[in-house]
Amino acid sequence: MSDRIKPIAIYAAALFVVDTLGWFASWLARKHETVQNNIGIITLVLVAAVAGVGGYRWIVRYPMSRALNEIGAAIVAGCVASALISPFAGGSYPFHDGAGSFFLKIWLFLGASIGGVLLAALFAMAFGKDYRDQALKRYADVKAAKPRRAVRR
Repeated sequence: MSDRIKPIAIYAAALFVVDTLGWFASWLARKHETVQNNIGIITLVLVAAVAGVGGYRWIVRYPMSRALNEIGAAIVAGCVASALISPFAGGSYPFHDGAGSFFLKIWLFLGASIGGVLLAALFAMAFGKDYRDQALKRYADVKAAKPRRAVRR
């Protein structure tokens, strides 16, 4: 696997695992509706957290155009895998409650993960850790290190 695709696959797998564990925990608490609701909320928060950590990693290391493309690919891959495979961990199947419920799961996953990435991007930009700020800092350091040219008159 190429060096550029491997982190995307790992990131998508991490998102998928978090969502699948949420489905499994919800299945274990199948007799308690309030516990299932709480597990669903916790799962979405964890998906946002994992997406935010991965997004922060990319935003710090790469230019925003490359970072957003790779983050987007990983989120879409994780969403597709979670929507089609994760329900089996909860004793169900993807279209058990109909198409509306299926697409609601997709929108919730995408909303949580994109929200986590946006929050991570804001933190990185606010604290000057994103790639652009670091590049500008390196440029300023190089320019400040050069001695001034003497002017002849």
